[in-house]
Amino acid sequence: MNLLFAFNIGLAISLMESEKWIYLGSVIIPLLLILNYVYLDRIYNYLRHTLKEGAKLNETHKTRDKKNKPPVIQFRGKKYSFSTRALILFPVAIIIIALSMNQFLKKIEIIWLHELFAKHQVFFLNLIFSLGAQTSYMYNTWFVGISENVRVYINNGCTGLIAMSIFIAVIIFTPHSKNQKTKEDIIWRKTKAIIFSIFLIYFYNIFRAVIQFYLYSRGFAWSVVHDSLGMLSITIFTHVCIFLFCTKYLPEFYVSIYYSGKIIYKELRKERLAETFYYIKQTDQKGKYDWIRELLEREGMSLYLINKYDIDSRLIQFLKENNEKYTAKAIKNRLFNQQDRITEDLLEKMLQILANAEILLSEDFDGKIYYFF
Repeated sequence: MNLLFAFNIGLAISLMESEKWIYLGSVIIPLLLILNYVYLDRIYNYLRHTLKEGAKLNETHKTRDKKNKPPVIQFRGKKYSFSTRALILFPVAIIIIALSMNQFLKKIEIIWLHELFAKHQVFFLNLIFSLGAQTSYMYNTWFVGISENVRVYINNGCTGLIAMSIFIAVIIFTPHSKNQKTKEDIIWRKTKAIIFSIFLIYFYNIFRAVIQFYLYSRGFAWSVVHDSLGMLSITIFTHVCIFLFCTKYLPEFYVSIYYSGKIIYKELRKERLAETFYYIKQTDQKGKYDWIRELLEREGMSLYLINKYDIDSRLIQFLKENNEKYTAKAIKNRLFNQQDRITEDLLEKMLQILANAEILLSEDFDGKIYYFF
């Protein structure tokens, strides 16, 4: 792999005509080092998985997770949970990088990339349409043309650099799952997504430029083939398709968005049930209030008890402070041991309501239901 990269870099540099061709190596060589690290990480994870050397490490994580377990989403047979810090950093980093790269690329032209792009465009123009196109380099700018009258220049926008930068930022800062088994190959999957996105965006822009130049050479106005709304729509649609293809290797992208929505929805729903019932009663929604009260009483629950002993908020506060999993019986013994009217069955039903409202989490283990926050 290293020899292949070194050969390609050396061959490309020897053929380049740009004044700043040396920057090609300064970009490619660090990327090669990063790729070597990714391969070593991939081999290490493969060997660890094969030899089961990570069993003890996984057990440690399982023990710790039982004490403070975040919400978990299962998708395609894998478990996903994300840290709040990563979920916040994700959109913030993308916005900052997108704005920074946009300003950077407006001020600095990547000439060596323009040269590669121009020569690739000429190659495919002559291969497909036999136009006899040629490249030219004047005033620190690369041109593609077939005559003095039919000639276009290359800039950063032609190469898709901004789209590549945004794609790379999205892929790098996409949160990874805290589940040890799910995240063990995250570096390899992100690397594949980055490689595919860069190549697909670059070659889309090559063939877009080829078609545009061919139409321009046949008499179509440049504003029609390059600046029209139709071309913009095709470009956006193609980039969306490329991104959806890359998320095949990185389902964490849309799972993390769903996860964030689930957490926000859960926080918005954290309104005490007793306060909700009181609000219904005070706003003269007597019919609805009576229906809820009848439903609770039919289930063996008393609205009077909920209000008197503040059951719902005490349950939430207890589970929040302890960060453990409890059955209804354990909560009864620790929290309501002195209140005979608050039975284990009543607590079980209250906990089920809170779990169904996604205020609490529940887990069935050996026929017993454990509740936790």
